[in-house]
Amino acid sequence: MDIFWQSFFSFLEKISPIIIPLFAIYLGWKLGQRNLIKQLQLDNLKKKFDALREIKSVIGNIPPDLNKIALIERLKNDPKFYKSLTNRLVRLFGIRNEFIPFLETEFIKIIDTKFETAFMIENGLFTFREEKIHEFVDSIEDLKIVVEMIEDKLTKEYQNQMN
Repeated sequence: MDIFWQSFFSFLEKISPIIIPLFAIYLGWKLGQRNLIKQLQLDNLKKKFDALREIKSVIGNIPPDLNKIALIERLKNDPKFYKSLTNRLVRLFGIRNEFIPFLETEFIKIIDTKFETAFMIENGLFTFREEKIHEFVDSIEDLKIVVEMIEDKLTKEYQNQMN
């Protein structure tokens, strides 16, 4: 039995110069992989925040003090406001296309099903349909709610990744 242990330890002494560096390389590679995955997740989250920031900059053009009825009245009675707001909100279509991999499905769904119906889209021109003003305002209200929900969700996700 004593000869077994002597030969075993002798064998370990001979291979240790090879095994220890290999183990260190493996450990470094494994830690690097974990850091890479964490970095990719943070980059993805950053892009989601960039998309949210773009959406909020467009939604921020809607006066926050106007409720649904007041917004409809202002759109009907103030042609300058009507034209500037509808033209500015067309940017949401561009955001939807530019940031599609980083947008929440709720936002995309509202743009595709509700918001888009308020516009006539032809050859890259977006013409607001005045008869769809109620649907337009409803979609704006839905967008405001979804933006708040997305912001809360992304903030929680960010806090979880930082912990």
